[in-house]
Order: sequence, then structure tokens, then C-alpha cells
Amino acid sequence: MKKTSGLLLAIFLALLAVGCAEKKNTLPAGEEILEHVSPYLEDTVFMDPATYSSLNDFLNAYLGLSEKEVSEAVLYMGAPHQNTTFFLMLTKAADADSGLILEKLESIMQDQVHTAEMGYMSGYTKYAIIEKGDKVFAIMHEDPEIFSELQSYLNSL
Repeated sequence: MKKTSGLLLAIFLALLAVGCAEKKNTLPAGEEILEHVSPYLEDTVFMDPATYSSLNDFLNAYLGLSEKEVSEAVLYMGAPHQNTTFFLMLTKAADADSGLILEKLESIMQDQVHTAEMGYMSGYTKYAIIEKGDKVFAIMHEDPEIFSELQSYLNSL
């Protein structure tokens, strides 16, 4: 009886661990994430990769990266409206150098802060770079409460 109970308990715990691991590693689709964050991006401009001759040109122009590191990128910027809002969701390429991506994004976000400090944009200047699975997010929002909500949502993924 003890052996059977112990075996059943072990099986239950193993299944529980597998269930938790699967849930933790599953990210929503990019479209679902964008649907959730789009109400926060009203005073921004979508920077459309399709307006460039290639994804490489777009990635190089805005991020200093290439398709070697990034397979998809969605970028909204408030700078054309002189506000600090910035939302980037990128999908890392299969053999991407995560360190390089994070280094480039850190530099871009520091440049955003510096631009705001010089008076070319206004708004809250705290930013976050969040890595979740194969996705990397760089966010800043002119409103500190909305920034906090975005950061909480992305960290919860």
C-alpha cells in the first residue's frame, strides 16, 4: 500500500512539474501581445518594415542589427509626436547573439533618454528591456503609470 501510494504521489508530482513547466514557457503570439498593448500606443507612429527594401535595411536603420540577430520586429515610436513612448517587440533569429541584441537596445534606450533630456521629446524617461523566450521587448512610455502597466504585463508573460 505504501509503495503504491508513494508511486502515485511521485507520478502526480512529475505531472504537476511538467504542467507548470509547459505553462511557464509558453508565450502568447505576437499578435496577441500587440492586441494587449496597442491601447497604450495611441500617440505613436508604427515604423513599418515594409517601407524599406528589406528587413535588413529596416533593422539596420532603427536598431543597428540585421536578420542574423532578428527575424521579426515591431516598432512604435512617439518621437515623431515629440513624446518618449517607445515600444519594440523583436523575435530573435535562431542563432542570434542575445548579448549583442541587448547591448544595442541598451544603447538605443539611453539615446532616447538623452534626447528627452535635451528637450526634443517630453515624458517619462524610465525604460525597460525585457527578454522572454525568443522575444525581446524595449519599452518606454511618456506616462509613468502606463509604463508601469506595460512593464508588469510584459514581465508576466
